[in-house]
Amino acid sequence: MSDIQQFAGADVMSANSIAQPAATKYAQRITACQRKSVESIIECGRLLIAAKDELKHGEFLKMIENNLPFKRSTAQALMKIAVDRRIAKYQHAGCLPAHWPTLVKLTQLPDAAFEARIADGTIHPGLERRPAVELIETYFSSLPKKGTR
Repeated sequence: MSDIQQFAGADVMSANSIAQPAATKYAQRITACQRKSVESIIECGRLLIAAKDELKHGEFLKMIENNLPFKRSTAQALMKIAVDRRIAKYQHAGCLPAHWPTLVKLTQLPDAAFEARIADGTIHPGLERRPAVELIETYFSSLPKKGTR
């Protein structure tokens, strides 16, 4: 093996050894906060976003597949929750359910509808996914259809 090959191999080894500990570090932290409070759900999503930004191409999906207790679709949902400013606004108010499948459904509501349902108590800590789905379906079915008045 030439000096160049050894040097190149050392670079590859060090790059891989750097990427793996980063993926492992993120996987451990994300797993630890997955099923906790609303704040932890948001933090889990933020960690996923940070991992996606930091890890090399392909490493993020490998981390999800190999090191996390959930699938890619769950990771996408958690990231969606993390960037929703309304959920961030109410995370400490005690009015949101600490259940990520419910929270991600609530992100589908427009701002005014979300705020109104917070105000009237329709969105509350005990809200489960099925009633949240029904809430969203009811809201969208109540809107005027295009082309009708």
